[in-house]
Amino acid sequence: TKLQSFRYLQNTKEKLVVIGTDVIWQQNPGWDAGIRIKQYDYDQRNETSRYMAAILNVYGNDAIRYGFEGGIMDGESSEDRYRLGRGYLFWNGPFGAAESWFMSSDILYINYNEDIYGKDHSWFVSLGGGKQLLEDTLQLSVSGDYSSDPYFDKDTRLTMVLKYVY
Repeated sequence: TKLQSFRYLQNTKEKLVVIGTDVIWQQNPGWDAGIRIKQYDYDQRNETSRYMAAILNVYGNDAIRYGFEGGIMDGESSEDRYRLGRGYLFWNGPFGAAESWFMSSDILYINYNEDIYGKDHSWFVSLGGGKQLLEDTLQLSVSGDYSSDPYFDKDTRLTMVLKYVY
């Protein structure tokens, strides 16, 4: 789940086309770094926005990985001009638990260049965890999410997912 950055398009007939790529440099088994580039084309608004970000992923060992993203969106509308910061963590066997247990977290912060409905930022925070069941064919996970943005003051969710891989 991610912050719904395009919530302002909800209930419109707008068509959004996103084209982009990630370029990652992987010369070290402990980390990789890269850039993310995307272009957003809006049909009815007849506008284009461009997103560029730097990415860093760190692999502490087989049990833990974390990463960061810092980016800038440059567009014609205030909704499409912002700075973004993101951090994430995934941990197998947290706090000495068996490796079949896992924990994850994700935080996203967006700072708009101009106020939108009196707010100049958005937040998304997610904390989750789960367990691999039946020799990695079944996975149960639960996450709690909180978000706040100019289009929706506060949103709190609890999600449970049962995933079967065949």
